[in-house]
Amino acid sequence: NYLPYIIAAFAVLIMIGSILKSRMYLNILTGVLLIGGIIGIYDISRRLEELGTQLDPHAPIKVKPFVPPIYGDNKIANFITHSYFSYGTLLLGVVFLILGWVVYKENRKNQERISG
Repeated sequence: NYLPYIIAAFAVLIMIGSILKSRMYLNILTGVLLIGGIIGIYDISRRLEELGTQLDPHAPIKVKPFVPPIYGDNKIANFITHSYFSYGTLLLGVVFLILGWVVYKENRKNQERISG
């Protein structure tokens, strides 16, 4: 599983950005974080589809192929599954919002400096 390494790499890149204080680096990092999030959601969706549609034909319990949701509840045979985001996702969202706010403030400060 490579996701913990990707999250650790983003944390290191954000710390480097706080040391460099480069607006260009911050803009690129925000874009990379956004693209990484989109790719992550796609990867989760692809893996869930793979999990639910490539069932073992020799399994003792037979169920129709299914795709578990990324978020929400699902009923499979007599089991109910629950898929919800937890603290890690919340923290990543907060980091992205803070990063977006910093980019916005820096770009706004730069615009004021150019026009003023």
